[in-house]
Amino acid sequence: MDLKSFMIAVFQVQLVSTDKSIYRQFNLPQDNLWVFGYGSLMWNPGFKFIESCSARIYGVHRSLCIRSVRYRGTHNQPGLVFGLDHGGSCAGMGYRIEPVKQREVADYLQEREMLNDIYIPSMRKIHLADGRRVEALAFVVKQHHSSYVKDLSLHERAEIVANAKGQRGPNIDYVLSTLNTLQSIGIRDRDLHKLGELAAVQSKKNMRAQS
Repeated sequence: MDLKSFMIAVFQVQLVSTDKSIYRQFNLPQDNLWVFGYGSLMWNPGFKFIESCSARIYGVHRSLCIRSVRYRGTHNQPGLVFGLDHGGSCAGMGYRIEPVKQREVADYLQEREMLNDIYIPSMRKIHLADGRRVEALAFVVKQHHSSYVKDLSLHERAEIVANAKGQRGPNIDYVLSTLNTLQSIGIRDRDLHKLGELAAVQSKKNMRAQS
């Protein structure tokens, strides 16, 4: 997919039916539920947790592969947000939720992450930095979804990120917040770092052109 195709792609919001409730889908653990965060959940989880720890998940990787026309873009100027795409591994954060808060957190994540049904919520093993291995709720992208994006170059993604803005602010803020959080816990994502640099340069050019 080239940049032009990305810009003209049609996005249709698909509301999730109640029978796809995360809480009903899984037999959540009786002790503590873990949640894996790899994007905005790392710097803005939005729920209470009793423990957090850097973690890695295998079999999927962090990718700017989801077209955003609401939170970080618009229909006229779509943005990009992260998804867990197939292959590789991903460093992020694990959050432990106490049992009495499981239903509340599951419902919150349902509303936050599953609005357009682009993720597959699943329980997956994550490796915590202290050596523990636990099952955690993670959100993996649906590659057949109309908002799934592939075959964009690093420069094309950076250009999109530098120009898009949605209900929750500029796309570049979302990407840089994720990058800064990774760096703060000692994780360097080389591709994301390069993309952030390219997007920041383009964003500054845009600001100068508008002034």
